[in-house]
Amino acid sequence: MHKASSNRIIEAYENEICIEQWSIDIGLVDKNLVRKHQLPRYKLLKVFVSHTNRIRALRLCFLLVSNLLPLIFFFKALQCSFYILSSKKNTKILKEQNFYITDTLLSLKNFKVVNDKFSFDNNNVVLYKDLKNVCSFLELKEIGSLLKLVYETNDLLKKRSENLERLSYFELKLHCVDLVEIAAFLLVIQKLSKNDPNIYFDQHIQRWAYLISHTVEYKRSNLVQHGYLDASVQFKHAFGEIGTAWILSERFRELFLRIYKVGRFVIVKSALTLQNHLESDGLTPKVFLASSPVSIELEQQFVQECLDNNICVLFKKHPKYKYPGNAFHDFDDNRLFLLDNKSFPLCDVMVTFNSFLGFEYESLGIRVFFLEGSSIEERSNMVRKISSFEVQKDHLHND
Repeated sequence: MHKASSNRIIEAYENEICIEQWSIDIGLVDKNLVRKHQLPRYKLLKVFVSHTNRIRALRLCFLLVSNLLPLIFFFKALQCSFYILSSKKNTKILKEQNFYITDTLLSLKNFKVVNDKFSFDNNNVVLYKDLKNVCSFLELKEIGSLLKLVYETNDLLKKRSENLERLSYFELKLHCVDLVEIAAFLLVIQKLSKNDPNIYFDQHIQRWAYLISHTVEYKRSNLVQHGYLDASVQFKHAFGEIGTAWILSERFRELFLRIYKVGRFVIVKSALTLQNHLESDGLTPKVFLASSPVSIELEQQFVQECLDNNICVLFKKHPKYKYPGNAFHDFDDNRLFLLDNKSFPLCDVMVTFNSFLGFEYESLGIRVFFLEGSSIEERSNMVRKISSFEVQKDHLHND
C-alpha cells in the first residue's frame, strides 16, 4: 500500500507543477524571466520574479531548500511524532458520520451551502494546512507508517531523477518540501475512509484534492465549490471520481467535468448574509460594485455613468489591491458609498468584472452583470435598465 501511496503523492506534486506552468502561461509570472534564468516552476515565483534584483537570492533560497530536504523531513517527522503523542483524540472519532476537510476554521462556512445545520468540532474537521490538527487524527502506532511513507516517497523521488532533466527534478524536489505534511494527510484520509463516512472538501485542484479524489470512496466524496474554477490547467495526471459536486451555478458543471468524474451535481445557494446598508426610497436604484484590480478605469467610467443617471453606487474595493491616489474618492456625490471589506450589501443589481462573488449574489436571486467582455453599448443599456427599474423585469446577466 505504501508504494501505491508514494506514487500518488509524487503524482500530486507533478500536478502542482502543472498549475505553476498554467500561472506562467496566463501571464501571472513573466515567462521570459523564467526561461532566461532557468527558474524552477514553483509557487514563490509569483512573489519574487517581478523583482529582477531578487532573482539571485531566490535561486539561492531554492538551492538551499533542495539540499536541506532530508533535514527538513527529519525535523518535520519529529514534530509529527510530538503532535501524535500529545493528541487527546481517540478512536471514537472514526464513528463520525461526516468529516470536513478545509484549510482554516474560517473556511468551514463554505460547507453551510450544503446544510446550514452542519455541526463542526475538533473531531470532524481536518485542516490540511495545520500539521498539528492533521496529526491529531493519527495514533502512536501509526508513527511508523508515517515515517515509512515519507522514506518510500523520498526514495521514489530519487528514482524519478533518472528520467528527468536536472531542472525538472529540481522543481519536483522543491514541491516536496511539505512531504511529511502531505504523507500525514494521506494517512488520515485513508484512515477516515475505512468506516465510509461522508467526506466534504472545498479544495478544487491542488494536491490535497487530487489525493482525496483517489482515496475516498466516490459515493462518499463531496466537493463543495468555494471559488471560481479555471479548468484550463493541463494536468499530467487525471483526477479521480467524486460522488457529488455542490456548485453555485450550472455554468460550472462543464468546468468541473474537465477535472473530475462526477456522479451528480447539486446547485446550491451562497451562504452569504446580505446587509441592508442603504434604505430604499423606492425611487433610486442601488448598485453594488465589487471592484477588481484589472478593471479600475472601466469601473470609474461605470460609476460616473451610474451617478449621472441618479443611481446609488455601493462600492467595495478589492482587499488585496492598493488603489492609486484617491481612486473613487474623487467623486463628489452623495450617492456613492464606499464600503469596508466585510460588507455584502443588499442591492438591486450587483456588478463586477469577473469576481466569483458575482456568482454568489446570482445564486441568492440578485441580478448580476459581469463587465468582462461587455461592450460600451451593453454597459450603457445596463445603466438605462437600472435607472428605469427595469431590473425587476429583465435579467441583466450578459451570457
